[in-house]
Amino acid sequence: MTRGIRLKETFINFSAELMHRRSILIAAPQKCDAICGEHSDISSWLSFLRSNCGGAWSREEIITAIDWNRDEILAALLSAKSADYSMVVYAGHGETIKTDMPWTETRMTLSSGELIMERELNTGSPRFALILDCRQRSVLQKDGAQARKETPSQKHSEDSSQYRVAYENAITEAEGGLIKVYGNGIGGAATACASFSQQLLWQAHEWVSKHRGVLSFQEGVALASEAMQQANAGQKAEYLGGRRLRHFPLAVSIGL
Repeated sequence: MTRGIRLKETFINFSAELMHRRSILIAAPQKCDAICGEHSDISSWLSFLRSNCGGAWSREEIITAIDWNRDEILAALLSAKSADYSMVVYAGHGETIKTDMPWTETRMTLSSGELIMERELNTGSPRFALILDCRQRSVLQKDGAQARKETPSQKHSEDSSQYRVAYENAITEAEGGLIKVYGNGIGGAATACASFSQQLLWQAHEWVSKHRGVLSFQEGVALASEAMQQANAGQKAEYLGGRRLRHFPLAVSIGL
């Protein structure tokens, strides 16, 4: 097990009511950047969330926003405001800039050429996870191709109720509020190897194949960041979860 990563067990409460979830998966490739893998990353996220270890999300709980324009994305985000827990994943082009705010912020370019700011992706739900997997064309097109490490295919199972309850118990037990995950932290340089999304989901798959319990976003990002740094010392993922003691789940495993 990676140093500093702590295994946590989950106790399943079968009386727990199903919560209202909403996940919005945004792929925003530029037309000249077909090899950057945004479509593949969002497909991997969809497969992972639908799998038992990813929380056994139903298809109706997930909005797949591929090549959507700004208005379409904002409408989807509004639909998630009433959710108990929401997750937004962005895979595409983005840059960290200084705005009128006292802190830096990520500005993303949609496939339509329109811009959308990090703050605009906040659904406003009481528990919210924002994952920004931004990449740069000049880096990812190094040597004319992006070396990709695809996550294993995972199928949704009809026998998913126990996983749904375990996942939702972990969400309920975590402190509310917002967490942010950046695939490439400030001052870093994106790698031409597997994208952050692929690394994160690969590490989650590896973890659940060997452990029982809950893998938090904090722990999963640490695993992915270490793997990315081994491939490219310039890239380091960043997790911002505040001062919480209990973190949102990335993956669950209820048995080996």
